[in-house]
Amino acid sequence: MPTSDIPKQHVESADAESTGGEGFELEDLRSEIRDKYSEVVDDPHGEFHFHTGRFLADHLGYDSELVGALPDSAVESFAGVANPFQLRPIQPGERVVDVGSGAGLDSFLAGVAVGDAGRVVGVDMTPQMLAKSRATAAEIGADNVEFCTGFSEALPVEDGWADVVISNGVFNLSPDKRAVFDDAWRVLRPGGVIQFADIANGRPVPEGALADIDLWTG
Repeated sequence: MPTSDIPKQHVESADAESTGGEGFELEDLRSEIRDKYSEVVDDPHGEFHFHTGRFLADHLGYDSELVGALPDSAVESFAGVANPFQLRPIQPGERVVDVGSGAGLDSFLAGVAVGDAGRVVGVDMTPQMLAKSRATAAEIGADNVEFCTGFSEALPVEDGWADVVISNGVFNLSPDKRAVFDDAWRVLRPGGVIQFADIANGRPVPEGALADIDLWTG
């Protein structure tokens, strides 16, 4: 579960196919992903092929005091793969885009770090996750954090707006990695930083796993 911290001037995009998985159509894969993470909202303590919630945040080395200060709604549906904040502290006043923000844990932590002078935009494609993160933002008064509907390949953010793009276990969900990195590059200002946590596999994937669309969703 490696993490990466890449200054904008050094970003390179990876080659990718236009369809997901073993011949999956993009919309089929997106639909499966939405269904999976809707389940994580509806039943955050259910059984998945990944861990969730406060246990996971603690296991990944998140600041227990900061996470502990957040309500359950911000943490229980967390399904990240590592801690992107270990790469580089988010600075006061920065503008941050969280790609695949889910229920908002990383966005809310970034919001605390940037303070009133900064801004955080979380982007997600799952309506239930967006509803949950928006409700939590209103509950805790996180006025410097907003959540928008969008895809990692086409972020609803203007060119050069962000100082930092963060993401946690989301880039791997897109079959078009080049488009994801290209759009992260687009929204970053010159000298901006991508710091993300994701999954990489250095070994051949069995054919059965490639053909299992469920394994492409998390």
